[in-house]
Amino acid sequence: MNKERKQELVNTLGVQTTSYNTKNMNAFIKREAAKVEGCKLKMHKGNIYITKGNADTYPCIVAHTDTVHKLYPNFSMFENDGKLFSINSDTMKRVGIGGDDKVGVFVALQVLKEIDVCKVAFFRDEEVGCVGSKAADMKFFDNTEFVLQCDRKGAKDFVNEISWLEMYNESFSEAISTILKTYGRQEVDGGMTDVLQLANNGLDVCCANMSCGYYLPHTDNEYVVIDEVNDTLDMVLEIFETVSGVVWKIDRKKKVYTPTTYYGGFSTDKQCSECMGYDTFHEDIFGLWCNTCVDYTGVAEAADEEEETDVEGDCSNCGMDGGLVTDDTLCGGTYCHNCQTYLDKEGEKGVWIMGEDKKWKWKSLSNGTKKTNKPM
Repeated sequence: MNKERKQELVNTLGVQTTSYNTKNMNAFIKREAAKVEGCKLKMHKGNIYITKGNADTYPCIVAHTDTVHKLYPNFSMFENDGKLFSINSDTMKRVGIGGDDKVGVFVALQVLKEIDVCKVAFFRDEEVGCVGSKAADMKFFDNTEFVLQCDRKGAKDFVNEISWLEMYNESFSEAISTILKTYGRQEVDGGMTDVLQLANNGLDVCCANMSCGYYLPHTDNEYVVIDEVNDTLDMVLEIFETVSGVVWKIDRKKKVYTPTTYYGGFSTDKQCSECMGYDTFHEDIFGLWCNTCVDYTGVAEAADEEEETDVEGDCSNCGMDGGLVTDDTLCGGTYCHNCQTYLDKEGEKGVWIMGEDKKWKWKSLSNGTKKTNKPM
């Protein structure tokens, strides 16, 4: 990776962000986009949408702006043997660097800078159930040609199927096959992420997720391999340059599997109560084994489909009108997508944080911890 790219990667990884508190990353993305000529940016329900250039159709890449990690006052990054990792300088202990999905944000921003005509979307709160992509402005994707995402550990996988739903068809596979071979990628099944949610929303063009060079995600020992991030970016740019100009339509079909073992098969519509992942379970005589948590876990309670509804009035924090303020029933208050601040029912502003006991707590910006409703 050249010096300029490496510095851009370090800058992106240095932005601390977590679910329900992505305003630092959003501000960073806006600053970076402002440096690129020909970009039009809009925000909708906490998500960022950028269009660069003028064309009838656009290749597209997406990423999510949150991580699972806490925010630390003294967050420091280090490099050793081509790997980037981070520590909490107060305790001198390892903490997650947030490669999932800050590496994806880096790749998407580089695409924005290096491709003349493209679309890029950044979704909030993927780690807590694809909240942002569930509320995606699907009109933004009406004239996209295909949609890529970099949100997977390792450096070998290129995901063509998630939850038994096709992400792209044989025609797209053939068009990129030489590129995948060049970069040592294999087509595999994958886990829940934003491109699957977009497909479930009705996206009718080919999409894919891929490994992008981070390892041990969701742990304090997470790290990022610089050369593998660079290879992923080069591959993405080559895909953009090779297959752009064609709208890769797909008629998605969900595959049906039957159990292949005596003890049972895979669940298709359940969400893990621990990692909130979808379709990660294997059922046997002992219970439900989550392949993500690597443990027997429970099934998350189903959330009300109407998680958010618009409410009237201005945000008491930033003054934005009610169009961007929603009633978040999961958290028992309102949320402003402009300033990304939660307001409790009394109008007091604060944030939701994950405590040491792994429970969500409301942190008032003036009075400390106030309540402990679990956001989801």
